[in-house]
Order: sequence, then structure tokens, then C-alpha cells
Amino acid sequence: MTIVATLLLPVAHCAQEYTPVGLTLTVFSDGAAKVEYNVESNPDKLRVAVQLFGAPFINMVIRDESDNPLDSTASGETVTVDSIGASQLTFTYFSRSLTTQNGPTWSVNVTAPVETRVVLPEGAALFDMNDVPTGIGAAGSCQYIDFNPGHMRLLHSGAAKSSGGGPGVHQQGGELHV
Repeated sequence: MTIVATLLLPVAHCAQEYTPVGLTLTVFSDGAAKVEYNVESNPDKLRVAVQLFGAPFINMVIRDESDNPLDSTASGETVTVDSIGASQLTFTYFSRSLTTQNGPTWSVNVTAPVETRVVLPEGAALFDMNDVPTGIGAAGSCQYIDFNPGHMRLLHSGAAKSSGGGPGVHQQGGELHV
């Protein structure tokens, strides 16, 4: 008598846990950048690991589609979010590692999987970029530049420091304050 055994192995389901939707970088005159990154997440997952930009992440807040705050753990450029079935995640944080300064010139560098909008500080003058933008415009008194997915680098002149009253970031004793 022959016994036939069938071994069923679980099939690894490799569905991506998230899909990038939009990225906005708002650059301040002191070089800090506010990052707003929107992704659609797999609601079947309790936790979602998302690759971000510009670690370390300062004052990060993650919200779902109902504007509920979510817990997370960061490890390098990856943040694991306790998404608890959320279908949309919005990451908002500040970073100092997306910009560098050389004299009066600031450089903004990022490689993104989604269309990216860069909002320059008030009074900044854009003078070089590595790619043709998909759009240029103004939001209030600030210029913005839109780029296709991929590596983006732009150079702009420094702007006069804000005299107060507006949004800004300042450093005090190694901590960033908004």
C-alpha cells in the first residue's frame, strides 16, 4: 500500500503594503524642511512599514484617513506604523537632512517614488535644478516647484529670516522647535 502525502506550503503573499500618493517638502529659511507624505495602505494589515525621507524624523505625527493619530516605530529611513486597518496614512514631520548649505546657496535633494512638490521659503530665488519640473507656481508669497518621481535636486538662494509671526523652526540646545 502506497501512502501519498501532500504538503501544502503557505504561499507568500507579496502585495505591497502601501502605495505612495503625494509628497510635499516645505523648506524654511533656516534649512529645515517640513515633510508631508501621503500613502494608501493595505487595510488588511495591522502594521505597515513605510520608507520615508530625511531621517532623523523630528516631531513626526502619523494620521489615518479619519485624522486619528497612529503609533509608530522608526528604524533608519523606515517607519513601522500600527495602522490597524487604515487605508490612508499621512506622515508629517520635520527634517534637517534633506537640505545642505554652501554659503548663501541651499540645495534640496530627495529621491521619491511619487510626484513631489517643493515649496521654497518666502523671498528665495530658484536658480538651478537637475530636471525639468512638471509645474512652477506660487502659493501665497512662496514659490513651489513640482517634479516627477525620481531623483530631484534644486538649488536656491537663501531668504531673509522671518521676523516672527509666521511658521518657522528654530534650534535650541540640539532640539528643533516649531
